[in-house]
Amino acid sequence: MVWGKKLVLNGYRWRIGDGNTVRVLEDPWLPRPVTFRVYDKPVFPHPLYVVDLKLVDGQWDEHFIKAHFNEEDAELILKLPCGSGGVEDKVMWHYAKNGEYSVRSGYRRCGSGADCGMRFNGLG
Repeated sequence: MVWGKKLVLNGYRWRIGDGNTVRVLEDPWLPRPVTFRVYDKPVFPHPLYVVDLKLVDGQWDEHFIKAHFNEEDAELILKLPCGSGGVEDKVMWHYAKNGEYSVRSGYRRCGSGADCGMRFNGLG
């Protein structure tokens, strides 16, 4: 069971809706396999949520993002759909098209050479 927890923790990320729940620097939310996190962490005076990266009209604040994040992180952020004000953020499994974890998708992920923490020589 320990390897299963490690597998899930290494494959989940947030799907952005309204952006009110997801912490920009702490939570996995970028579509970047393995970490799903911002690489270079700029210093901000208070916790920053994804909603703080948006303008009043719900679009990404491109100027702010490009000024505070490295080029790769900024590009990933700006490529994401802005989300909807009426839809909450949701935890998803990155390695399934529908975003839902299944044993099958977990085994597929491990079969791709991911570090799943499992040993297949006996009981584990």
